[in-house]
Amino acid sequence: MNPRRYLKTPKVFGFHGVYKRLATHARVLDGRLMLNENGNQLLKIWEEEQGLSGFRDADKSYGEGSRLRRLFQEAIKTSLQSCQTEKPASWPGAVLILNHLAPKRIGNKKGNFLWRLLLDHGANLDGEVFTKLRDKQLLKGFAEHQSERDLLTNLRPRVSQELRRRLDAIDQLPRHRRGVRPLLQLPRGRGDPDRRSDPAYCR
Repeated sequence: MNPRRYLKTPKVFGFHGVYKRLATHARVLDGRLMLNENGNQLLKIWEEEQGLSGFRDADKSYGEGSRLRRLFQEAIKTSLQSCQTEKPASWPGAVLILNHLAPKRIGNKKGNFLWRLLLDHGANLDGEVFTKLRDKQLLKGFAEHQSERDLLTNLRPRVSQELRRRLDAIDQLPRHRRGVRPLLQLPRGRGDPDRRSDPAYCR
């Protein structure tokens, strides 16, 4: 993995579109992507539930937690030097990641703590969205029809005025795109600098 291979478009996915946004919304990370109070508490809960005592304590040099920390530090240092991941599939840290970071192996305390952070209505409207999308009737309808438009339509009367306004803006977006497309397809004039690289322009 390196910058050339990493997902670039659409930017609504991947690290920047999903993980970073969730982490900053839940105040696990601050604007500089450093751990803040919630992040430290989350790490503490994870360390305890996974039996990795010593992971957070740089002074400890024994135990599974300390071993995992050293593996991560060495792997990150090597990757920063070459600007890409360097460890093969046989890297010992891969097994530790699978055993301790797999989403399906999340502990109850960590899961409950994360859910409380996501439902923080004081941060922005994400908490309201997460709450409403747990509705079994909504989820059943989406599972049957796989229609995002129907999901937004059914979600709209259940949400606050501010979230409803944003949902309406999302619903209008495809119409605006259709209106702009013909303008983008208009032939350009000969004086348009964007056409100077076109062989036909020089004829």
